[in-house]
Amino acid sequence: MKNDNLKKNNIVIFGGSGLIGSTISNELFKNNNIINFDLKKNANVPTVIIKKINSNTIKYCLNYAKKKLKKIDVLIVCIYPKKYLPYNMETSKVKAKDYLNDIENHFGSFLEINLQFLNYFRKIKSGNIINFSSIYGSYNPRFEIYKNIKMNVPFSYAISKNSIISMSKFFAKEYLKDNLKINTISPGGVFNKQNPTFLRRYLKFCRNKKMMGPDKIIPVVKMLVSKKSDFITGQDFIIDDGFTL
Repeated sequence: MKNDNLKKNNIVIFGGSGLIGSTISNELFKNNNIINFDLKKNANVPTVIIKKINSNTIKYCLNYAKKKLKKIDVLIVCIYPKKYLPYNMETSKVKAKDYLNDIENHFGSFLEINLQFLNYFRKIKSGNIINFSSIYGSYNPRFEIYKNIKMNVPFSYAISKNSIISMSKFFAKEYLKDNLKINTISPGGVFNKQNPTFLRRYLKFCRNKKMMGPDKIIPVVKMLVSKKSDFITGQDFIIDDGFTL
């Protein structure tokens, strides 16, 4: 008997070559059709290299995906622009224009991708969008875990992540009438050879006492891609091992 929850989907992912994105795209590619758009290659899934994100680039990506996949079922956006302000800068020492440039670079990229794919999904009266944010989009940082180490959370990072969540909820409500499903996933810390002092402090607030790997995010992604999530929209899924409790 065919399990509809395992139906093969046509998925477009932006950022499917990064730490989290590659883990997700590699897993989803086992049972789905995928096109990955990113700055670098993911050897395990079909990838189109894009140099920057702007209106023309996303228009090209959308048209390319429509031609290759015929119909797009799911959009996953987990890009992580690299023009962020240095992590060790004092918040009040940064100029407003630099914060605004940073926000435009990150949130602006998410907005451009979402708007163009929204118009496509609205035309076909079907669509599933999964945007990646962060726990710092909903919760203030624990500043004490960054004390005296060359790490912190830039103000513009938190604003961008919060904007991604707000945008997703807004679009989910506005385009409910068009049969669109839009959710966000907000991971906590993912192990990436971070500073040992930071890791020790961070893990004091976690249940498992070890930093999670990107594979721990896969179950939620697979659920949101499948028909199991047919009644879920406008939600933010926090995966952080209890860090924000």
